[in-house]
Amino acid sequence: MLLVTVLLACASDGDDSAEEAAWLENACGRWAGIADEREWDYASGEGATPTRTYTVRVGFFDGVEGKLVVSGSDSDAKLTRDYTDELDFVCDGGFWVEHLVSQYAGIADGSPYSGRTETTYDEPALVWPAELAQGDTWTTAYVGSVRVDDGDTTPIATTVVSEVLPPQAVTVPAGTWRAFAVKHTSGEGDSATTSREFVVPEVGVVKAVDAELQALRDP
Repeated sequence: MLLVTVLLACASDGDDSAEEAAWLENACGRWAGIADEREWDYASGEGATPTRTYTVRVGFFDGVEGKLVVSGSDSDAKLTRDYTDELDFVCDGGFWVEHLVSQYAGIADGSPYSGRTETTYDEPALVWPAELAQGDTWTTAYVGSVRVDDGDTTPIATTVVSEVLPPQAVTVPAGTWRAFAVKHTSGEGDSATTSREFVVPEVGVVKAVDAELQALRDP
């Protein structure tokens, strides 16, 4: 994920309401945009009714450690799902994730289902460095285990290489910014997959492959 641009990204081409939010510098850095009780609303899908909506809220943050709470819903012709994710993170020269608990329930092909997934990382995994500049790269190893419901744990080991691409204008419902595109590559060779996120300092991710920022709220 999360996951998440110096002078150019600071300049807004239009609605700069989100950039006026009260963000205070902390050890997570400007790119994660972490502030206590801050909320981001995201949505994806074409047409008037989005197929995916979710809100990311900083449930707790003391300047070094914190918790993100994600509440969302997915729907399509065969599946509906409501879920809540709780992600523990630390700030130390960037934004690092430690532990994730997901709880979900819905209907798939007419049948109800529910479950709980817990992901524990052996070491904190770096999502966003404190500082980013065009051409920067970093490699993150997500190594740990996943436990589904009360079953056995399954080891995981995924490496993601991230690269900061040139900034460009990005327009989403929350506003218009010049934002860095960050390309994430997971895996190697023929099995490698790539995705892009657009990130703005003191705001965070404004656009990803499957979602756009709808609103940013501060207490």
